[in-house]
Amino acid sequence: MELRKDPITRSWVVIGHPEREKERADTCPLCPDSRPTRPALLELPPRGEAQVTVYPHFRPLYRIEGDPARSADGIFDRMAAVGAHEIVVETPNHSLTLDRLSDEEIARVLEAYALRIADLKRDARFKYVTVFKNQGRQAGEDWPHAHSQITATTFVPRRILYELRAAREWYRDRER
Repeated sequence: MELRKDPITRSWVVIGHPEREKERADTCPLCPDSRPTRPALLELPPRGEAQVTVYPHFRPLYRIEGDPARSADGIFDRMAAVGAHEIVVETPNHSLTLDRLSDEEIARVLEAYALRIADLKRDARFKYVTVFKNQGRQAGEDWPHAHSQITATTFVPRRILYELRAAREWYRDRER
């Protein structure tokens, strides 16, 4: 996996395919009895049985290790896909969805986002952190178990820069 800058749109694009690990079709890798062999990055609550667990993604788009090593390659700029890609398992219960959780359980999920974002922001290489949820097969969901994902990148997506600039201009115009 690597990142290349599209010379027309000037947007960074992920090139390549994530590594595929063998998945057992008969079990959900996010259920407590099928927990990944990787250690959890965060478990909430900190004491007792975990209700929310955060893991490094099994097939990450971005990897923590390394240096982006930006370089020119013909008409492209390229760099290593350095960043972070994490899975937030929102509940240990396979059959629940986020909208069916209690307010307290949803607050734990939001706390996990806040804690992971704060931790990722401490890495000076990361310029942008986002939380997203693909729910349902048509949305690209990896597993039916309630989960969301967090990514951190060494660049701010061009669309986000555009939206921030437009918001600043709108705000400046409103103050006049």
